[in-house]
Amino acid sequence: MALQQSMAQSPVRLSTVVLVTVAMCDLVSTLFWLNSGQGEGNAFFAELARHGSFAFSFAKLAFLILPLALIEWARKRRPITAELGTWVAAGAYLYLWGGHVLTLR
Repeated sequence: MALQQSMAQSPVRLSTVVLVTVAMCDLVSTLFWLNSGQGEGNAFFAELARHGSFAFSFAKLAFLILPLALIEWARKRRPITAELGTWVAAGAYLYLWGGHVLTLR
């Protein structure tokens, strides 16, 4: 009951939705890229990709969920800073991912 009340009182922020959307686009596009026979540019994730799509996806999601949990924790203490940080992270992620996608053409 307390969890439901807590979740009802804390709406999902647009900045968080944007960050998660960019991360999911990155994950899906990378999986398509890897399954078409191409490689991963990041050495850490390239090693995980050698262990299969599940290990790769699990790591990508972990590298999203853990920082998001930290941001949501910080949002309770410094909401403006956390909101700004989420937008900066989403913008930087979109810039880097978009730039990488454009170079693959």
